[in-house]
Amino acid sequence: MWRLRADLEGQTRAAAMAIAEAVTAEERDRAARFRQEADRQRFLQGRLLLRTFLGHHLGVAPRDVSFVKGEFGKLELDHQAAAGVLRFNLAHSGEWLLFALARDRELGVDVEQHRAMSDAIQIARRFFAPPEVESLEALDPALHHDTFFRVWTRKEAIVKATGQGISAGLERFAVSCDAPDDVTLRGLDGDPAWDRWTIHGLDMPQNYTAAVAFDHRGDDGGEVDVTITRYEWTPW
Repeated sequence: MWRLRADLEGQTRAAAMAIAEAVTAEERDRAARFRQEADRQRFLQGRLLLRTFLGHHLGVAPRDVSFVKGEFGKLELDHQAAAGVLRFNLAHSGEWLLFALARDRELGVDVEQHRAMSDAIQIARRFFAPPEVESLEALDPALHHDTFFRVWTRKEAIVKATGQGISAGLERFAVSCDAPDDVTLRGLDGDPAWDRWTIHGLDMPQNYTAAVAFDHRGDDGGEVDVTITRYEWTPW
């Protein structure tokens, strides 16, 4: 796991040079279509983060890293040498970018900047699984805000790991709502595939919540030992 604090108020000279050397013309054109400068910066710096670390692991220049979209639109590497080996995921919110990288296992990461919410319970009733809604409603109202974001990031990390997105149904599984990093995941639709996934909460600055999910089963179906190493990265 790498964490990058993005420069969203305009590029420094060093940031602009790093981006110019790493990202493609197509990515710069795509960034230019964002209306807000902060969104342009977040996209470009996210692609810089992706390309720098993936290029390092592949032994190619950042600009030469090539991507394709998987079955459900999830970004994957288009390198034969990396097929079935490197998996990655990127998330961004506010001024923070998170990048997760693993070998031989799918993973997903999510980060959310907290915002004022008067309708957290109503949104939870619409998108969360019944056990999660029950847990949230049982809490003191003062805890609703932080707990909502804790559950949301955990569920987002799972659907990003599976590649299917929110449309696959957030009500099909439930996550624990308490604060510890080790998160309980329970499938509610009878699909045994939910047993493959592990979720961990991630340390973040105040007013941010993040989580990472990954497949903890080996090719033989047995458990594998997965260590999450966390870094903060300053590319310039």
